[in-house]
Amino acid sequence: MEKIIGISAKELLEQPKTPSTVKIENEEFVIIDEGYSFETSRCNDPFKLVVWIGHLTEKNWCTTEMISDLIDEFCKEYKYDRNWNC
Repeated sequence: MEKIIGISAKELLEQPKTPSTVKIENEEFVIIDEGYSFETSRCNDPFKLVVWIGHLTEKNWCTTEMISDLIDEFCKEYKYDRNWNC
């Protein structure tokens, strides 16, 4: 198997996934480490998700991992393919 940047695809897939920084609890998206939350009803379609991403990226504590985890949770909650194949 070909190695990319010193690691094979198999090795990459076998690495443990880091815990998500975002979860849905009591109908709210919760950014765990920051204690920041907002109602899922305020982020329930792709346009609203983009607006929230813009809002969150203005926070000095927001990371790309948090944005990625928010997108993952959004896709799971609203049954979107993570690759946007709707």
